[in-house]
Amino acid sequence: VVTAEIKVSYFKAGMGEKLHAIGYVIKKGRKLNFCEAEIWSVSGDKRDLIAKATTTMAVITPTDVNHKMNA
Repeated sequence: VVTAEIKVSYFKAGMGEKLHAIGYVIKKGRKLNFCEAEIWSVSGDKRDLIAKATTTMAVITPTDVNHKMNA
């Protein structure tokens, strides 16, 4: 799997006791996977969303790579 496209939005600085990341696969396809991730700053009971990313991942196989190299 390789990154075909990525967009990251930064909302604020990552200040806090720890950072918490959550990733999701929104749609899994035969050739493309669509994913999202959120990064949260955590201090006690307070959580702040500090960044969010969306990405498209391309699924490649050895056959795909060999075909392009021999073309």
